[in-house]
This record gives sequence, structure tokens and C-alpha cells, in this order.
Amino acid sequence: MRANMKMAFFIGAIAVVIGLAGCSTGQLSINHAQNQSQGQNQDQKSEQFIDQPKYPAEIKRNGNAVDITFYITQNKIEIAKDKYYQGWTFDGTVPGPVLRVKQGDKVRFTLVNKDPNMPHSMDFHASEIAPDKNYVDVAPGEIFYV
Repeated sequence: MRANMKMAFFIGAIAVVIGLAGCSTGQLSINHAQNQSQGQNQDQKSEQFIDQPKYPAEIKRNGNAVDITFYITQNKIEIAKDKYYQGWTFDGTVPGPVLRVKQGDKVRFTLVNKDPNMPHSMDFHASEIAPDKNYVDVAPGEIFYV
């Protein structure tokens, strides 16, 4: 037993040393990449990007019961002046709408996948929800209720 603990400690120490050595190499790579990017032409540096606004989610409230429905669609999104990207959106926006509820609210959430090509899902943080049955892929054309 004592020999196993010594061996485990020895292997752990070696792993830490190798990990720290890797961190050092990574920093050099970052500095190298930054130095290379400084030499790029001025057109790329001056390009203006569009800050996507944050939209509040449309909710229906009845006391502490809150109903929220998100529609997943593919939309053309302007990511820079005259530059577009075909992307997945929640209610037509990227990022998706901001959800704001109060502590103690009972949220009934509906996810409608209108993307014809791909399943999607919703990840809930800071909520009491069963991950084994509520973190599922919603197939194209399907509706999911939580």
C-alpha cells in the first residue's frame, strides 16, 4: 500500500512538471502569433465589427408561473459591415434573447426547432432540472417542453 502511494505521488509530480513545461511553451507560441499579427495589413486592423444587441425574451407571466418559447431558425446574420453569416438563431437573434426570471418562479420552457437540417438543445444553468431527461437534442421540426 505504501509503495503504491509513493508511486502515485511520483507519477503525479512528473505530470505537474510536464504540465508546467507545456504552459511555458504555450506562452511562447502566443507571443509569436501576436508578433506575426502585428505585421498584417492595415485593412484587417481597421475592420469594424457589429456588436449584437441583447434582446429580452418574450415571456408570459401568471403569478410565479412563467411561460417562455424559443424558436430555433437559420438566419442570415450581419457580422460586419456588408459581411453576412448563415447562423443558428434563437428567436432570430444572436446571441439569443436574455431570460430574466425571479427566484421562486416556475418556468415552463418550450423549444421549437425550425432548423430543417440539425437537432438543437438548450442548456439551463442555475436551475433545478433533471439533466438525464431535460438536456436532450430536439430534432428538426420537433417541439420540446420543460
